Amino acid sequence: MTTHGSDNPVLWSTTRAYQADWDLFTTWCHAANHAPLPAAPDTVAQFLRELPAAVATWRRRVTAINTIHREHGYPEPGKDEAVRQLIRNPPTHHPPVVDPAVVARAIRRLPTSGWPAGMFGRRDALLLTLRYKADLTLAQLVNLTSDRIRIVGDAVEFDLAPGRVVRLETADEAAVCPPCVWRRWQIILTAAAGYAAAWKLTELLTPPTDPNDDHLCTSDAPDRLVRRVPVFMPIDRWGSLPLPLRPTTTRTAITLTAGHLAGTIPAHHVQPDSEAEQQTAAHGHEPEQVEPVPPRPDYTQIHQAGLAARAAAVAQLCNVDTALGLVDQAVDELNRRLMELLS
Repeated sequence: MTTHGSDNPVLWSTTRAYQADWDLFTTWCHAANHAPLPAAPDTVAQFLRELPAAVATWRRRVTAINTIHREHGYPEPGKDEAVRQLIRNPPTHHPPVVDPAVVARAIRRLPTSGWPAGMFGRRDALLLTLRYKADLTLAQLVNLTSDRIRIVGDAVEFDLAPGRVVRLETADEAAVCPPCVWRRWQIILTAAAGYAAAWKLTELLTPPTDPNDDHLCTSDAPDRLVRRVPVFMPIDRWGSLPLPLRPTTTRTAITLTAGHLAGTIPAHHVQPDSEAEQQTAAHGHEPEQVEPVPPRPDYTQIHQAGLAARAAAVAQLCNVDTALGLVDQAVDELNRRLMELLS
């Protein structure tokens, strides 16, 4: 996206918001197997429906999409009458329609034990459960905290807002049972809330039996975490959670939920603990796949924002010396006249 007037903090902030909106749109398009450039009006309309937001936010997102298309010589999809009508009359939230069998199959594929595979598997199983079984929006998933989840009888309840509670009943199969899915991830969140070391998390992910074989929804574990933490947090390739604990992003939630259903998320393999297991992994029939190292973050925009803020401050303070000099002169003149009056 072309930027102009980077020395204007307000304009730069707006440009940054447009860039974030475009990044969100391209992430959603890739996850939903749509072309972001050029994008069809139906694609933009579906994007708006699946990511509910305030009308002002919708307008800004459409403006960002139109701007990119205009800069590349493509028709602006946001000017289509269907998109305009959608913005004028925004519908209530319509959750994505996904075959429950597809969701259950995706959850069964996820590992629940082993380091660090079980970390990703337990988190993503809950993510899929809440997205496609509880019909939570992406924003609700990202903002969900542990104090808003509790086990009540044979179900798990989620407090989304005052007076609005989503309830998921237990299921016969432990692997896809919503209360069990929450319990498995709750064990990790409890340790993370206490800043447990990596070896402790590894120990928790090495149960004597497969967690998917037994129901955990009937255990005596506390209904809620003592400490309030985000439910969905980013996990690095070594299975570590961020410090301080922070929620994952909407773009990550889009990629994970759509990717797991399509089977495009790379597998996170269990790291061997003993020397014998390491030799087996090194010389076995199936070589271990290593997740690619994520690219280093680009701090160019943050650096430019800092420069712009400093430039604005310099411009605002450039006349301070002159103003202070005039004040000194005025004080001196008042003192002189006061002395004349006293004499």
